[in-house]
Amino acid sequence: MKKVLLSGVILCGALLLVTGCGVGNKTLSCDQSTSGVDINITTNFKGNKIDTMNLKYGMDLSSYTDAQIKAIEGQDFCKLVKSAMTGMEKSFGNCKQNIENKQLSVTATLDVSKLEGFDISTKSTFSDVKKSLESSSFKCTEK
Repeated sequence: MKKVLLSGVILCGALLLVTGCGVGNKTLSCDQSTSGVDINITTNFKGNKIDTMNLKYGMDLSSYTDAQIKAIEGQDFCKLVKSAMTGMEKSFGNCKQNIENKQLSVTATLDVSKLEGFDISTKSTFSDVKKSLESSSFKCTEK
C-alpha cells in the first residue's frame, strides 16, 4: 500500500512539474493612446518570468489623402517609432511596418535585457512589469 501511495505522490508531483500547475502562463496587454497614435505592449510570461515582449504602434490614416499615404509608405516608420520610444531604442528587433485599409501598423519584438528608462528587466515579474508600464501612463489588463 505504501508503494502505491508513494508512486501516486511521485506521479502527481511529476505532473505538476510538467504542466506548470500553480505557475501558469500569463499575458499582460498594456495600451496607451495619444494624439491619434495607439501603442500596445504585450508581455508574455512563462511562470513568473518574461518570455516575450512585443510592441505594436498603430495610427489611423483615414483622414489622409492617397498621396499623403503614399508619402508615408516611403518613410521608415520602424526608425521613427524606435527613436520616439524613449528607453526602448536599443531593445527593438524584428521591426515591420505595414499600411492596410488606411491603418499604419508598426510591430517589433523588444529585447527585455536592453530596455532602458523602464524599471523592467529579465528578472521582472508580472506585477513589476504592470506597475512599471502603468506608471508610464499605460492601461494594463491580463489576458
